[in-house]
Amino acid sequence: MKRFGVALAFGACAVALVLASVVAANSLFAVPAPTDCGTWSSPQSVTGAAITAQYGEIRNCLLVDKTWVLTTLGRVGSAGVVATLPCADATCLDPRIDHPLSAWNISVAPNPGGATVLRSDPTNGRVLVSNGGREFFFDLRSLIFSPAGS
Repeated sequence: MKRFGVALAFGACAVALVLASVVAANSLFAVPAPTDCGTWSSPQSVTGAAITAQYGEIRNCLLVDKTWVLTTLGRVGSAGVVATLPCADATCLDPRIDHPLSAWNISVAPNPGGATVLRSDPTNGRVLVSNGGREFFFDLRSLIFSPAGS
């Protein structure tokens, strides 16, 4: 009976470890929500409304190192965009502060359809973006898309 209890306890620990590993792995690839940047990125804010009106619904918003990154689903018949706003100070990095549309760098995705961030890598300043059924790296410094296979 004692062996069974130890095996059961060991089995429960193993299951807990596996589940924790799955959750951790999935969080690495979790798609950032449109509101991860704060209230200014919501469609009800001045900036969010302007972005939505011009470039379609906001799909993702995240901070990569010291750059805000935002993607959209595009408008009917047009591609989504990757918009970036590099920050040089704490005020810019504050998610409660509005970031006017005129301050953003807007890069139209290479294919028709929305742009979705799949993952980011602050060490190399790139995000992996899905667009039109293909994957691209988007360089946050040069603002250039390149096929993910290259």
